[in-house]
Amino acid sequence: HVFIPYFGNLGYEVTVFAGFRDEAARLKAAYEESDGIEIYDRTDVDHPRTYKHSPRACSNNPEDSIPQADYIIMALPSFAIQGVLRDIKPHLKLGVIIFIMPGQGGVDFIVREMLGEECRAGKCSVAGVIPMPLNCR
Repeated sequence: HVFIPYFGNLGYEVTVFAGFRDEAARLKAAYEESDGIEIYDRTDVDHPRTYKHSPRACSNNPEDSIPQADYIIMALPSFAIQGVLRDIKPHLKLGVIIFIMPGQGGVDFIVREMLGEECRAGKCSVAGVIPMPLNCR
């Protein structure tokens, strides 16, 4: 969720697909109640920065957020990657780049199984990110 305000602050239109149970509804309720998601960047302790932003869409339906995505960032536990790829596959935009974090643990095998044909046809590209750029608790 930290990527939402970070990329929104950089001018990107951010949409969220959260297909697990009621996660999309809970996230949407929280950011609407708080007028956005706020993060604090303290990488430079002398000049901390704050980012606040809301996604344009947040849904448990991939049709609402995936078709317009040029880039997809999947920061998920390894066991969830296959299911999310299955859900978003029919909605991928031509030329989309998918970044998966963490990028180890067999992600390449999962991608080959789920999106091999799409990758070979040039419909999408996939990159595994190792190590994860940040962890939030």
